Amino acid sequence: MQVNEASERWIRESKAYKDKLNDWFDTIQMDGRRPTEPIPEDTREDMAAYVLEQVIKYNREGNYDLLRKLFPPDTQVLGLKNKTEYVSRAIPQPDNSLIVNIGNWQEARRVYLIRNNTFILQEGMITFGTSFDKKYFAKVYGDRIDLTKSWDGAVLRSLYTPEKLDIQQIVVFPSGQKIAIASEKGIFVIDEKGSERIETENSDKLTYPHVDISPDEKFLAAGSANSKHLVFEYKNGKWVVSTIIEPFGRNPNYVKFNYKMDVHQHVLFGSLDERYGTLSLSVDYIKPGLTTSLYDMEEIVHLVDNVYEVYSADGFDGGYIMGYDCLIELRGLAGMGLGQLSASGTVNSLDYTAETSILVAACSQGEVIIYDGSERYTNDRLFRLRQEKERRRDDMALTTTAFKDIKRYLFLKGHEPMIW
Repeated sequence: MQVNEASERWIRESKAYKDKLNDWFDTIQMDGRRPTEPIPEDTREDMAAYVLEQVIKYNREGNYDLLRKLFPPDTQVLGLKNKTEYVSRAIPQPDNSLIVNIGNWQEARRVYLIRNNTFILQEGMITFGTSFDKKYFAKVYGDRIDLTKSWDGAVLRSLYTPEKLDIQQIVVFPSGQKIAIASEKGIFVIDEKGSERIETENSDKLTYPHVDISPDEKFLAAGSANSKHLVFEYKNGKWVVSTIIEPFGRNPNYVKFNYKMDVHQHVLFGSLDERYGTLSLSVDYIKPGLTTSLYDMEEIVHLVDNVYEVYSADGFDGGYIMGYDCLIELRGLAGMGLGQLSASGTVNSLDYTAETSILVAACSQGEVIIYDGSERYTNDRLFRLRQEKERRRDDMALTTTAFKDIKRYLFLKGHEPMIW
């Protein structure tokens, strides 16, 4: 097969397939009715092995721009299941570099700094965390956690865990003085004076432990399987439960403060197993002794989603950008679906920069995907409206949003990291 011939076919059939598939999903999502025709079939499956060979070849040559021009990226058709490494997190920096965590907490992990198309392995680093504004970073090594101001900044202080913790999540307090850790052995707040274990459930081994800190450090939100959604306040030298929210699903698995709303700050709570549900609560209503649920106080507790399991999220001025399995969705605070964007595997982390409209997704099936949403729709919308007859911003993507796929980083087992 000649490369130019293959490229022409790949582009032509990719556009045709995505156009048909977008129309098919528009019928469901925008028209609110079931399509009468069957779901379109992808005609490119016989090209998968060849295209993957080209990805490897052009990366070996360092010819990333030509690769993307010849074969616009689409890994879902390549059949990469079990062939890629697990990407757990990706954080963009102001200089357009990326910090990427490979591996989940149950396996060996490593961290890359990606700068100017160069992958720089951070020697000895296992995982990392950051403050909400990315001003401070926590770099986790086997024997310590270093806190720095900016990624390349000098070490401000080194902190030590009370015991060996397989850290599933780490968050830096906005002041840079403390960190919060979620692990099987508990949720801990750690500073130079020591550590405090935050009680979410009466268990020696936590499942789905999670934690987040409000931007003003007034609240700590946390939970785990079999617990409630819990918001803590700092009183008399300890973190004590202030507000309890009944989860919509059986097992809480996620929490995220949304400080990007136009009016009020909110906190998002996710739960899964048997019944899925993501709730949002305005922090204005958090107060000592409040116990509530969606059904008790619908005016302050909002059901954002009860269809998908949430694994990641970030805020934007109109609500939340949600990360699911193979899907990213824009949702309003009251649950209105605003737009969807196809992804690759479980979306483990999302980071949206409002100033540039850049969205970074870390996906379990070996990818970090960079999306550009700067070409907004009418009235500064990130999503398309069918009745406005607005054109799709990316004719190679399955989406109803303004986001365009502009760059990918691919982590194949047995290969050096690649760019597409």
